[in-house]
Amino acid sequence: MQKIYIPICGATEAKRAIQKGIETAKRFDLEVVVINVVDQESINKLQRYKIFIDEESAMFTDSLKRDAEKYLHYAEKIAEQTGIAVTKVLLEGDPFSEILEYIKNDSADIKLVCIAKRRESQDCRDLFGVVERKLLSQTDFDLIVTGEQ
Repeated sequence: MQKIYIPICGATEAKRAIQKGIETAKRFDLEVVVINVVDQESINKLQRYKIFIDEESAMFTDSLKRDAEKYLHYAEKIAEQTGIAVTKVLLEGDPFSEILEYIKNDSADIKLVCIAKRRESQDCRDLFGVVERKLLSQTDFDLIVTGEQ
């Protein structure tokens, strides 16, 4: 079994990763897994620092989950237009850790991860988001990096 994983968020660049990931899946007959993580770690920090009270934290979490489901649905619609089935995964926690664990524990023989650059820059710290930088520097996954279109 061969899979391509596409970690997404609401960023414009994630749409490029979805497009490129689906194109690659179609070309090489890969299964597509689209992953979105509700950043519960950040919400917990906001609560610890008394920026959110419990009720606000719950409302914000629900809002983030609704947004995540929209992003996953968007990816599913794009894939359906090209005749590709998608497995949608919604997780909660620290985004990098959750993505890493999910991909590591998945049973695929070949694992490819598709990420997008944020913008043109000479400084690598500006090219990628935090999760993308960690995927590049702290994992041994095969990566496809999408750029400007």
